[in-house]
Amino acid sequence: MQKQNIVCFGDSITHGAGYAEANRWTARLAFLLEEKFPEKFDVYNRGWGGNTTALALDRIQQEVVPLLPALVLIEFGINDAYVYPWCRHPRVSLNDFEKNLKEIVRLIKSNKGEPCLIINHPVTGQKNLHRQGNKVSVGDNVRPYNQMIGKAARGLKVACIDLPTILKKRNLNPADLCSEDGVHLSPRGNRIYADCLSECILKQIRP
Repeated sequence: MQKQNIVCFGDSITHGAGYAEANRWTARLAFLLEEKFPEKFDVYNRGWGGNTTALALDRIQQEVVPLLPALVLIEFGINDAYVYPWCRHPRVSLNDFEKNLKEIVRLIKSNKGEPCLIINHPVTGQKNLHRQGNKVSVGDNVRPYNQMIGKAARGLKVACIDLPTILKKRNLNPADLCSEDGVHLSPRGNRIYADCLSECILKQIRP
């Protein structure tokens, strides 16, 4: 029987650079699915550090489309919202972010894939930490992008995993996920991330 593919398509949160492959949330997700449904799923990590949705569109045809049909977990936003210290505007405007998300979803659907958007965990740290070129913290810059993900999911009628809401329901502080930089996942964060996602996607996939 052919296995069902799950493609994790995102930025450094998905890529998990800095950790051994086995310690990344994508590997943990594969383990949890294998434990529940042996030999039913293949999980592919297609995350790249520093990627925006614009850069994702540059590589989707080569790195994601060949793995379809599949459930595609789409995780972007932090880099789109990032404002370089020498700039006043984000790398990808909020309007372009929405357009890019819609195009990513369209391409996946047109190739018989099943898209699922991820509203990422809130970044942590003090308000003045990670202050960017527009003199705003990374958390404040990312917030409207997370809101846009939810809006896009509703408009496109696609699945959406709202991690901030899930964390709140589990009485987990976002700091429980983050490494010292307040953005990337810690070792424990990788485990929590995978646990949350596995619980959600098992509700919508049919092995």
